[in-house]
Amino acid sequence: MVMQGFTVTLVAATLEISRSSSLYYQKQPRGSRADRQYDEQIVVTCGEKPAYGYRLVAWWLQRKENLPVNRKRVLRVMRERGLLVRSRRLRARRKKEWGRVEAAEANQIWESDMFTSSRFLETLGRLGITHRRTAYHHPEGNSYIKRFHRSLKEEEV
Repeated sequence: MVMQGFTVTLVAATLEISRSSSLYYQKQPRGSRADRQYDEQIVVTCGEKPAYGYRLVAWWLQRKENLPVNRKRVLRVMRERGLLVRSRRLRARRKKEWGRVEAAEANQIWESDMFTSSRFLETLGRLGITHRRTAYHHPEGNSYIKRFHRSLKEEEV
C-alpha cells in the first residue's frame, strides 16, 4: 500500500500495526557470532592467572590488555577449553540434630546465647559440662533461646 502512494501513517492506522517495527524496519547485517579473534589471548591469560575465574579474566583483558571482550565470551571460551576455576565456598556442615534439643529430664540441657571465651570453656571442662555450638547461618539451632530472649524483652523489659 505504501508503494501505491498511501502514507505510512494511514497504512499503519488502517492495519493497526506499529510503524516503527513493521513499516520502517530494515534488516541490518549482523556480525558473526563465531568471531574468535581473542580466544588465544583469553587462554594465555588463563595460563598466566590460573586462580582467576571468568569475571576476573574478562576484567584483566579489558583493563590491563585493552581488549574489547565480553564476560560471556570469556566464559564460553573457558568452558570450551576446560579452564573454569571451581569455586571454593566453604559451607558449614549442618547436623540435623542441632535444630531440635531434647532432654530426658529437667536440668539436663541448658541453652544460652553468649560469646565463648577460653576461660568460660575451661570452666565448663572442669565442671564436666559438654559445650556444643550451633552451626553458622543455621537459625534453627538457636531457636529456643532466641525465642526466650524475645519473650523476656517483650514481657519483662
